[in-house]
Amino acid sequence: MLNEKDLTIYEYRRQKDIRNYEYVMNERLYGEFQKFSIRTVQAGYIDCYLYLPEKLKRDERLPVVINLHGGGFVLGYPEQDGIYCQNLANVLNCAVINIDYALAPEFKFPIAIETTYEVIRSIMISAKDLSLDRNNLSIIGHSAGGTIACALALMDQEKREINFKKMVLNYPCLDLAEFVKLKRQNKISDLNSRYLDYAEWYLEKLSDAENPYVSPIYGDLSKLPETFILAAEFDPLMNQTIKFYDKAKRVKADIRLKIYKNSDHGFTHKWFDEYNAEKSEEAWMDIESFLTEKSRKYVQNEANRSSS
Repeated sequence: MLNEKDLTIYEYRRQKDIRNYEYVMNERLYGEFQKFSIRTVQAGYIDCYLYLPEKLKRDERLPVVINLHGGGFVLGYPEQDGIYCQNLANVLNCAVINIDYALAPEFKFPIAIETTYEVIRSIMISAKDLSLDRNNLSIIGHSAGGTIACALALMDQEKREINFKKMVLNYPCLDLAEFVKLKRQNKISDLNSRYLDYAEWYLEKLSDAENPYVSPIYGDLSKLPETFILAAEFDPLMNQTIKFYDKAKRVKADIRLKIYKNSDHGFTHKWFDEYNAEKSEEAWMDIESFLTEKSRKYVQNEANRSSS
C-alpha cells in the first residue's frame, strides 16, 4: 500500500512525462526494436526491447548486452536509451536487450532486482531459440540502472545462474546509504535532496540502505565481472564512485574507472540538460572498446582516473 510520501511520485512523473514526450514518442514510432514481455512472479509482465544489428547475418548467434535505463528507480523511460542500444548493436554486432524493469514506489526494493534477474535468466534459458550466445552476456546500467546492474552481479555470485562476462556502470549510484545518513545528520542540501527522495520512494525501510543490493559498496566486490565505471567530474555521486573503485581494487577486482572532465550526471544522453556532446561521444566509444576487447586484468594507475 502506498504511503503519503509515495503518492508524491505521480506529480514528479507528470512533470517528466511532459518533458520527455517528444523523444519517447519518436523512439516508439521509429525505433527498430522488437518488443516482448516476460511475466514475473512479483511484478507481472516486464517489457523488453530487443535491438539487433542492421546488417544481421542469417542464423548468426549473437553476443548479448543487457541495458538498464536510469530514472532514480522510479521513472520508466527505456526509450531514452533507444538510439544508443541500436548503435551498440550495430557497432558490436550483438543483441541489446533494453529491460524496462519494475519501478518504485509501486514495486519497492528488492522487487526490481529480483524480477530483473528472473527476466534475464528466462532470456538466457531461451537463448538458443532467440539465436543468442548465452556464454557471451554483458550488462550496462545508467544511473539507478547501474545500481541495479551491480546488484544483479552481486546476486549472481550467489545464484550462479547467469554469469555476466562484463559490466558497464555509467555514472551509477553505488552508496544510496550516503543520503540516508545525511538525512539523519540533518545535512541534506538542495544538491542531494532528490537522491533522498529516490531512497524514500525506493525503500520500504530506510534501514535497508546499507543492504549491498541497494548500496553495492557494502557488498563483496572481489568477484565482480570485468567492470568499467564511467564517472562525471561534477556528479554528486563521483566521490562514492571513487570509494567503490578503491575498495574493489583492494580486493583485486578486475575493474577500471574513468572520470570525464567538465561533465555532470547524465552527460552521455542527448535528451538531458546535462548532455555534453564531446564527452558523450568519447564515453560511448570507450564503452564499445571495453565490450569488444579481450578479457584482461587491469592495472591500477592514475590514467584510469582521467579523461584522455
